[in-house]
Amino acid sequence: MSPHSASIKAKQPEVIMIGSDPGEQGGIGTVLKTYTDGGFLDDKIFLVSHKESPAVYRVWLFFQCALSLFCLLLTKPSIRLVHMHMSERGSFFRKALLALMIHAMGRKAVYHLHGAEFLLFYQNSKPLVQSFIRYTLDSADALFVLSESWKQDLALMSKNQNICVVYNPVVFDPTLDLKPHQEAEPLRFLFMGRFGHRKGIYDLIHAVAQIKERNFKIHLHGDGELEEVRSLIAETNTGDSIKMTGWIKGEAKVKAFREADVLLLPSYNEGLPVAILEALSYGLAVISTPVGGIAEAVHEGQNGFLVNPGNVEGLASAITILATNPETLAQFKQKSRELCAEHFAHTQIFTQMEDLYKQVMIDHGSSAVSSVHSNSVFASSQAEN
Repeated sequence: MSPHSASIKAKQPEVIMIGSDPGEQGGIGTVLKTYTDGGFLDDKIFLVSHKESPAVYRVWLFFQCALSLFCLLLTKPSIRLVHMHMSERGSFFRKALLALMIHAMGRKAVYHLHGAEFLLFYQNSKPLVQSFIRYTLDSADALFVLSESWKQDLALMSKNQNICVVYNPVVFDPTLDLKPHQEAEPLRFLFMGRFGHRKGIYDLIHAVAQIKERNFKIHLHGDGELEEVRSLIAETNTGDSIKMTGWIKGEAKVKAFREADVLLLPSYNEGLPVAILEALSYGLAVISTPVGGIAEAVHEGQNGFLVNPGNVEGLASAITILATNPETLAQFKQKSRELCAEHFAHTQIFTQMEDLYKQVMIDHGSSAVSSVHSNSVFASSQAEN
């Protein structure tokens, strides 16, 4: 064998990743785009299993994904592990079918859970479906979740000993300068997400209506219930302080984060929102809620405020505090950058995920995945059940 052939053979991919189209709107699409843009997938095979489109095309796309996966596992013995991103409901059942194939063909399978309502999905399912969910989770070679709180929830429904906390990565530029707030200008708040009850956007508008001195501007970027939001803004006479825009991406999204001072996300249900991690990377203070894993990124009184979902008065108070205390705002913004560098920087997450892959691939089922580093953002479940 020539040295060139040996080099090619050495570079054969060992990992397949399966997930939604990286260009899609929403959290999973944004995460997968970070993997793509950051070079994490350069030595791996990526298969698209879902894209927002008519139902017939979605079925055809999943069939193509399943067929491609089968052919790859059949013809490429170098592939040792399949990493699948999944949410609740249909996403879970589609990936569960692929998992049966992966295990039948003797490969490792890692399930990466993203759905903010996965626990509700499980609790609201019929007993037979719950049994299938537990079986699928138990059979995984490792389960990746987005936060410590989610790991605790998952441990209630699965006996899997390899539950690992894997924070979503966000591009972190250590040379980025914090945007100084000019006191002569109104404070700039940012909402980035799907318009609807779950993200708390109606509570946000009602909170603004309670504030008499509005020395700030709130920019709403997203999709979803556009007309309902527009109607409530008109009904509450908050249009002078709230500007509503559709979904943005690319340079427009970067510009929105660069120009903002505070991210607002008063959600009722979340995993660990990518919007919050992006806000930290740009040095924004954050006002959100203590649901899901948000408290692992937003530390109360350090880089933001956490208000209980539906607490409109508390939300109004938090907005007012940051709008009237520039020193506090500056401290919060600096702390956000520090937390992002320490826990969520993409290069750090990529390195640690590669280490987890190696441990899963050498584990033959006799022991749980061990902790990658003592100070790692990954935390594996060592016989907690």
